[in-house]
Amino acid sequence: MNYVDLHVHSNASDGTLSPEEVVRYAASKQLKAMALTDHDTIAGITQAETAAAECGIELIPGIELSCFYQATEIHILGFFIDEHSEVLNEGLKHLVDIRTRRNEVMLKRFQDDGFQFTLEDLTGGNPDTVITRRILPEF
Repeated sequence: MNYVDLHVHSNASDGTLSPEEVVRYAASKQLKAMALTDHDTIAGITQAETAAAECGIELIPGIELSCFYQATEIHILGFFIDEHSEVLNEGLKHLVDIRTRRNEVMLKRFQDDGFQFTLEDLTGGNPDTVITRRILPEF
């Protein structure tokens, strides 16, 4: 029987393994295909594609987008995305800019309250990771 995993995260968002390590792990479990669906980023797809070609596993380029529907947060999985799409990349850049500003404000608040950690501490040494948390819609 052939198995696939269509919802995999790397350390480009909230996973613990690099995109290459995720692919190698999937291959070690004899998966035939996997979709890299990091939260609101496609930063790991190129590295995952390279590793997938080396491991003989099919990589489905994907994403997990955080969205709102009627004031309820939902996550939408996208498969076979075009990671070179200007529209997609501009939209994702906008999301990262919003999160970066929000994270800077939150980090400053923690530091003001005596919690001494840095953005580097939060990213775990991966400056390109997407730090996620629930974003409330503006009413």
